[in-house]
Amino acid sequence: MIPQRANPGLRTPVYRLLLFLLSVVPLMMILSLATDDHRLIHSRFDIDGEATVPAWYSTVLLFCVAQCAFALYYLRNKTEPNARLPSFWLVFALVYCFLSLDEAARIHEMLGERMNIKWIFIYAPFAAVFFAFCCYFFIFAEAHKKVGKWVLGGLILFAAGGLGGESISYFFGSSLTEKIFEESFEMFGTIIVLVGCLQEVLRRIHADDKTRTPAPARSLMDRPK
Repeated sequence: MIPQRANPGLRTPVYRLLLFLLSVVPLMMILSLATDDHRLIHSRFDIDGEATVPAWYSTVLLFCVAQCAFALYYLRNKTEPNARLPSFWLVFALVYCFLSLDEAARIHEMLGERMNIKWIFIYAPFAAVFFAFCCYFFIFAEAHKKVGKWVLGGLILFAAGGLGGESISYFFGSSLTEKIFEESFEMFGTIIVLVGCLQEVLRRIHADDKTRTPAPARSLMDRPK
């Protein structure tokens, strides 16, 4: 007998969403480059600017990851109340809530200016601890490794964009290429994390529905008189 893939019906719409979200990033890059000579339009599509369409898109993506993580925290506590590290998804959700806030309010830049230091030196230790925390969870404490590959891969891309891009600008100077590299990699990484978390949410919901047994139908003779 040929083994069937688990929940094939759940994969197609999620992968379509993945392709759609990924295709928006090159569009943002093209609009940012194409409008460079038009100051008014470029101010709304600058991929490294504030209060722009790319900044809004990145903020929404980060917040969606936080919402999926909150859903996984609820579903994990519901289906696996005695699991190890039960609060992992809650911590994950809070971190992405902060990242969403940081993207919208540019807190990292404010901290860098107030402390007179590049923000990567402030965030890098926390990023390393968070990544190690995620690695421990997915390698040693999580039964389903597939979501771990998505999340860890997305985190690596996100760090390569944020910390890597800022490191390049710090040592070699800022340029339009560095800005595009930084922002696009951050978006790509967030999208991969989002799709991985969304797949896990759907998988847990589907598994929970399968475990429910419908109540037996009552006949006319069983009804109270």
